[in-house]
This record gives sequence, structure tokens and C-alpha cells, in this order.
Amino acid sequence: MRGLVALSIAAAAAMAQNPVVSARRVQNAHSGEPAPSRVPQGGILRIEGFNLGPAEGAKAQAMPLPTRIGSPEIEVMINNRAAPIFSVDPDKILVQVPFESPAGLVQVTVRRGEQRSRPAQFRVMQTLAAVATRNGLGFGEAGVREGSKLKLTVSGLGQTDPAATTGDVPGGEAKPRLPVRAFVGGLAATADVKLSGVNVGEFDVTLDIPEGAAPGDLITISLNGAVPANRPVFDRIRAPEALYTALPGGAGAQARILRGADLRGAFAIVHGNRGEDGCYPAWVVDTGRNRAASIAECLIAAQPNAASPVLAGNEQNVMAALVGPAAGDAAAGISNKVAIFNPVSAEPMIVTTPRAISTVAFLPDGSLAGIPPGAQGIANAFTINPATGEIGPAPAILGGGAAGGGGAIPGGAAGLANLTVDLGDGIKEIVYAVGAGQGTQVVVVADSGSAPTKAKIATVNNQGAVQSSVDLPSGWLPLLRPLAAAAGGGPGGGAPGGAGGGPAIVNPAAARRGVGVLNTAPLSVLLLVRNGDKHAVVSIAVPGLAMQVTEVPSGWFVSACAPQLAFSAFDTTRQFVLFGSQSLAAETANPCNANGFLVLDPAARTFQAVRFQGIANLRQQPAGNTNLNDFLFVASVGQAQPLFYDSLYVLDSLSGTVSQMAPDGLRGFTLPGQQYQVAELGALVGPGFSQAAGDGGLIYFDLENSVTSVFPVPEGFRSVALVEVFHSTRKIVALGTKTDGSGTQLLVYDLLNNDLSFVPNPQGVAFVGNLPAQAAPGGGLPGGGGQLGGGQAAPPTIYIVPNVKANTVLAMCFNANRQPVGVMTLRVP
Repeated sequence: MRGLVALSIAAAAAMAQNPVVSARRVQNAHSGEPAPSRVPQGGILRIEGFNLGPAEGAKAQAMPLPTRIGSPEIEVMINNRAAPIFSVDPDKILVQVPFESPAGLVQVTVRRGEQRSRPAQFRVMQTLAAVATRNGLGFGEAGVREGSKLKLTVSGLGQTDPAATTGDVPGGEAKPRLPVRAFVGGLAATADVKLSGVNVGEFDVTLDIPEGAAPGDLITISLNGAVPANRPVFDRIRAPEALYTALPGGAGAQARILRGADLRGAFAIVHGNRGEDGCYPAWVVDTGRNRAASIAECLIAAQPNAASPVLAGNEQNVMAALVGPAAGDAAAGISNKVAIFNPVSAEPMIVTTPRAISTVAFLPDGSLAGIPPGAQGIANAFTINPATGEIGPAPAILGGGAAGGGGAIPGGAAGLANLTVDLGDGIKEIVYAVGAGQGTQVVVVADSGSAPTKAKIATVNNQGAVQSSVDLPSGWLPLLRPLAAAAGGGPGGGAPGGAGGGPAIVNPAAARRGVGVLNTAPLSVLLLVRNGDKHAVVSIAVPGLAMQVTEVPSGWFVSACAPQLAFSAFDTTRQFVLFGSQSLAAETANPCNANGFLVLDPAARTFQAVRFQGIANLRQQPAGNTNLNDFLFVASVGQAQPLFYDSLYVLDSLSGTVSQMAPDGLRGFTLPGQQYQVAELGALVGPGFSQAAGDGGLIYFDLENSVTSVFPVPEGFRSVALVEVFHSTRKIVALGTKTDGSGTQLLVYDLLNNDLSFVPNPQGVAFVGNLPAQAAPGGGLPGGGGQLGGGQAAPPTIYIVPNVKANTVLAMCFNANRQPVGVMTLRVP
């Protein structure tokens, strides 16, 4: 007996040493990006969990870094390659990702003695600039200021010359091979960059702080123009700051569109609608310098219905436009002049081009491409240096677009849409089609597009010729998504066929009702099928068309009563998800009920049903469910208020658990489009509903921690509308409408401490940003996106421009009579 007790104690001790990796805490150590995190080759990976190391911890004592450390021995494997270890603690390990790790999704495991953790996933990138912040979390302040210099620690700048060695520091000075660009507050900064001689995987970056940079500005370090992993703050500010510049006389009556520079939040162009001469009246505004001036040049666009002639360079601080009056039309080349607007120059630079062009485009390296019209436009393109105006040859990035003489390839999107296949025996209705690469399309063909009784799978080449075909497994037929409801049949729905009673223009691909998805590992097509009342997924291997059927769990069915029926894919676990119901429904229902998620593992050929705590009522519109950071969420329609959601069901693919999230004390909420998703924080945000949208404040769903927060409407306001979530400083900016409708004001909510800051309007300003609806005589609403007299559509307007790359909000300012009077830049703390 004593021996059995001793054995049990030993087994328990062994279990206690088993390392456990938290799948959502495998992250880029510098950016803190949520899982599935991106970490570059040579970058630093932080692994969190428990039982990862000894209580006293252990650190590497010499270079090169060890790949095994501690007792019992600890080893970290990234795709079966040992990673150099900086340090281990009970709850955290820091390692370098080997330069030799292949780009793409990889697995990481921790071994402690004879015990191994379950694998977790992250994504290896070739390069990805990430700046270390003072709090070690990837946001907030970064660097140390020494006079006019700012010293930063950066990772992810790629290989160096001479080449860096995994786990070691260089013997001499090593510089990154790719060009590094730096900005502070959107102003270009000279950067001295070299691989650290002390810390493995880190670069020492010293910036000359540019004139005009101010505390609160964001720091951008980018490699070859690529989007960086994070943008920390240069010397934070404690409270919101509002910069205001009045518009010149006469501008207010014409101002309709506000365009901001990509990285410089205080630099903007305001312009009116296109005139009969083709010119857009325009003004350049720099709220940082309190300067506004009319643009003397005629700004033009190739397309007569273009909302704006102004183009902002991605990851740059400059803007550009073609200069007219137009010479000819877009087909003949409309201009041989380009205006370039730079925040460091009071006047635009006017560049005369070597030949007439109809298009300008910013390139990743920061240059502008001028592209003539016609089939030879790419071949005759050239570049413009936006700093000097120097003309250069077209880069290789433009060279591949004109090959082949034009024309749609049948295997492309247009070809799949118009593809026709006849497999004989009346089987000629395509119900699903997908491109599988290498010139192969996989099509599902049936004898009917609405009620099939027989079906085949076929492969088709780029010329539309059938290469092979097989029957679906015996008894199984494609499960079709239902038709959309007629006009008025569901929230957000409209009448099919358009206005005027004429025939609808139907895209053949849109009429196909089969439900499938391409699985890339291994390459196969997953097709939703039915056999009487049974539902399943058939996996179709490509090539070869070998098939395997995986049935949904007994007592479950696919929720097939919504026209948006589709697979959702989890990248990290390589699983696919459908909404499931415990009752069979084959026709459109609104709402369409679901009882849980059906999780398909194609590799294991298994389905798992993960049940909700209740019933989700799925709204018939696309925004009802989606995937964010491998969280699949579905918003359930409220019973009392079917135009609003009342709860959120969230499936965490990494843990396989479901949580239900709902705001307390409110009747519902909305999730208006892609704006509500904040991938950098693993969160959703949308307006709350009590009596009307926004009168319940803003609802913040923290999917990472399964926490729902309500940021209320402050006293004196009737509603708030989301402007943006600023992840670099963890703030939400909203536009509040005053109770009596007499004005609007920007509000700043702090995600870290729930504080609320009011941003005072400039003197003489009653409204900022988008104007709230106002009753017109007779009970209608005025312009601003509605209808003008005679049914003419109102011209577009853009009155507010949030910019997470600059931590700013540009807003048009209006007086009490709703006339534009100026431009304000909110600098978010």
C-alpha cells in the first residue's frame, strides 16, 4: 500500500510539472499583437502559461543564447526547430524565432524534462517592424529622448549585412538589407539603424526628431513601406488636444469633402464638388500650423463621377492630384501635370510629366507612378519622387500587369461567373464553383439549381473544358442555401430587381446556391450536402476527386434557413464552422434560429457540436456573424426589437469554448459594418439601444477576456456615435449629440480606466463632424446624402476622418446655422 501511495504522489508530481501554454498568449513580444500573432524571422516571441519554468526562473548567461536551459531541462520547439531562449519563468518564456523558420503558420511546443505542452500556433513573417514600448505591452510610449534624438528598440527588420546569426549578436556593425523609413507625427525622420551588439534579435534605432513633432505624436517605423506591427507614442499627452483652423472666405459654402494625409493627422485638403469645367475647388489646411489657403491649381480626376481628385499615399505623409484643366479625356490622357502636397511645404509642388497621364498611384517605396492611358499605359509609366519631383523609370512592380493582351481568363472571377458545363443526363446547372489553383476549377453540377435530384463533381480547365467528373456519394445531394426574402421580409432587406419595375441584372454566380469552401491543407473542396433529413460535409480531394463524407452529430442540422449560409474558417486550428440547429429548416426564416456551432475538423474527419446557452436568432444580413482573430461570433436578434441584437455568442477556436455576452440594462445594440471590429484588441464595439440607436452609449465586447463594458451617454447628450477605437493609446472617440439637438461634440472614453473626456468645440462652432438629422418643413429630412428636388441624389460628403495611424480625428466644423466654418484636428491622448 505504501508503494502505491508513493507511486501516486510521484505521478501527481509529474503532472504538476507538465507545461501548459496558453494558446492566446503566444505573442510578438514587442507588438503584443493578439493571437494568432505575427512574429518575424529573427524576432522575439513571448509564450505565457503555467508550469513553464522553475519558481526562481532562469536566464541565459552568455552568447550565443542556449536552446536548452534550467533543470529539469526546458526546450522550446518551433516547427521542430529549437529556439534560442532568453529567459524562463513559471508563467512566461522569451525566445528568438530562428531566421531559418519558414514563413507561415507554425506550431510551438514547450518541453520541460520529459513533459511536453500541447502545441500552440503563431504566424512567422519574413519581416515585420515592431517597436518595444516602455510598458512592454506594445502600446503607449516608446523610446528614450536625448536632446534632439529619440532612441528606440525595434525588432523584425529582417536580415542584415553582414548576415545575423540566430541566437547571437554581431561581431561588428550590421545594417538591415531593406530600407527603413521613419516618421514622428507623420513627419519624416532621419534614422540611424543597426543591429544591436548587446541584445539578440533587436535593432538600435536613433531618430532625429523632426521639426514640428510634438508630444502625443505616433512613431512609425516601416520596412520598405510595409505596414508596421505597432505605432507607439512619442512623449504622451495627458488630455485631448484640439487644433482649429478657420476656412478662408468663401470656402465654407463649397466645402464637401475632407481628405487627410495618411500619417499626418493635422494635414488635410478640403474641396467642393466637381464644377462644370471639371475642376474641384480646393483648399489646403494644416491645423498644426493654423494655416489654410486656397489651392490655385485646378484639381481634376479622370472619372467624371469621382467623389475626390485627391490621393493620399499609404504609409506616407503626402497627397497628390492631377492638375487641369483637362486636355482630352481619360482615354487620351487628361493631364501632364501633378500637384504634390507635403506638410513641410507651404505650397504644392507642381511636376510636369514627360507625357499625358490619366492615373497617379502611390507605390510601396514612397514614389508616385504616373500611368498613361491605353493598353500600353503600364509600359509607358514612370515614377515621380514626391520630395524632389524627379522623374524616373517605372519599377518592376508595375511590369506584370499588362501581359497576355487582355481578356478575361475563364478560370478567373469573371470566368467562373459565366462558366457553363453540361455533363449529360440533364446535369447542367452549376450550383457551386471555386478556383483550386493551377488552372483548375472545381464545379458542382446538378439537374436543377433549386431542387436537385442528381449531381456530379467536375474539374474544368481555364478554357472551360471538363477534365474529369464523378458522382456525389450515393444518396447525397448539394444542400442549397435558401432564397432571400422578398421586399420587407427581413431587417436590412430590399426589394429584388431594383427600382422602376424593369428586369433585374442577375450575376450567374450569385444565383448559385450551393455552399462550399476551398480547404488548402490538404487541397480539397468542402461541400455541404444532404441525404433526406441528414446533413453532412463531403470533402473532395483536388486533384483526383476522391470523396469522404462527414456527417453532423446525431440530432443536429445545419442552420440552413438564412441566405447568408456559409462556412467560416479558423486559420490557426484549420477548422471550419457552421451554425447548427436541433430542428430542421430548409426554407428562409427570419430570424433563423441556431442552437450552437458545428465545428468540422477535415483532417480528423470529425464534427463537434458546441451548444449555446439558449437560442440565437440569426438575422438575415451579412453583418450578423463573422470571424475576428479566430473568434467566431454571431449576434442574436432581439425578440422585442428585431432591428437590434440582444446578445453575442462567441466561439474561441483555440479553446473550443463558447461564451455569451450581453450588455446589462439595455434593450439591444447594433454592429454597424466592419468599423465595429478592432483586430488589434480582439474586440467589438457598437452603439447601444434603449429607445433609439446610440442612446444606450457604446458597447465594448472584449472577446479576449469575455468581458462586456458599457460606456454611457453623458448627461446633456441624447446619443453617441462611434468614431473610432484608437488602439495605440487604448481610447474610444465618439460623437455626442446634445439633448436638444443644438450641437455635437467629440468625446473620448478611456479603455484602461473608464474615464470620459469632453473635447470643447472651438469658439463659434456648434457642430463637428457629421451633422445629425434635422426635421425639414413638411416632416422630411434635408440633403446630406438623401434626395434633392426632382429625385436627384445629393452629392457625397465626408465631414469626419478618424486616423489610427496618427491618433487623430479630422472634423469639419459648423456654426449654429450648419455652415462649414473650419477644420479641427483632435489629438487623442
